[in-house]
Amino acid sequence: MKKIVATLVLAFMMVGVFSSAAFARYLYIERVVATISISGGRATCGGTVSTFDPNVISMKIELEQKPISGGSWSVHSTWNYTSAPNVTRYSNTGSASVPTGFVYRTKITATVRGETATAYSGEIRH
Repeated sequence: MKKIVATLVLAFMMVGVFSSAAFARYLYIERVVATISISGGRATCGGTVSTFDPNVISMKIELEQKPISGGSWSVHSTWNYTSAPNVTRYSNTGSASVPTGFVYRTKITATVRGETATAYSGEIRH
């Protein structure tokens, strides 16, 4: 009986830890999504930011690259946008020519009322 109770207590503790990490949330920013696609030597980076209440949303889109052979990420291009007032969802894109031999991803940094959240897209080799 002691073993069953100890196992159940441990299981509840683990669920509590995972729940708090999985459901950590911001006060103003509900969700940030980053996307990337490459076609014809041109990368298109997209971002979407959702808020819980109507606000002004600032969005920084960065196209990051690193050599396929390894190395660290560096910024290839940057675009800064600000929404109209009183929106709960804002999307925008940026595009740039990209050389081959690199891995690319999009980084979105969203700011709402001084609160900042960041999201990354998946990576694309080109």
